[in-house]
Amino acid sequence: MKNKEKIIKFLLNTSNKLTRKILVDEKKNLINDGYLDSFDIIKLVAEIEKIKNKKINASLFNKDSFNNLSTILKLLK
Repeated sequence: MKNKEKIIKFLLNTSNKLTRKILVDEKKNLINDGYLDSFDIIKLVAEIEKIKNKKINASLFNKDSFNNLSTILKLLK
């Protein structure tokens, strides 16, 4: 499974309010629109670290890093 698919699957399993349509909608802000909360972000960072097999430096991301799928996938690079 590709990293993008892993993140999508994780996000869909994390939030019962999240749907694939919302997830790929660049206009939706996953945090401001209430789809992800702080605990979801912590779980997401842990999942990204698991996928990358290394720790992510916290200084590399901020609230805007989790706005939408595109910004989240940038953390995988």
